[in-house]
Amino acid sequence: MAARGLLMNPALFSGYEATPAECIADWINLVSNYGGVNASIFHRHIMYMTYAITSKFEKKELYNIASMPGISQYFEDKLGYGLLESCQPDTWIHDKPAYYVTNT
Repeated sequence: MAARGLLMNPALFSGYEATPAECIADWINLVSNYGGVNASIFHRHIMYMTYAITSKFEKKELYNIASMPGISQYFEDKLGYGLLESCQPDTWIHDKPAYYVTNT
């Protein structure tokens, strides 16, 4: 049960009810910078992560997008800013976004 919950909301243990936009941006950024993820796996993770924050119509729209640039553009249009610009590779490695749990 926890595994499916974490697929749907990677920030679950940080107290978020749904996946924050920054988390989706990180996922898109990681895949675009480092690759190694099959396109169907990438798309499936996006579908899981957005399950709680999209309507039935939006799920259908997102399901029909076949490319990573298309998915990035979809979120840019929906959220009003560029996801790939919101998380640069040199910042997420050292300065983790606020939804990550830190043990200090």
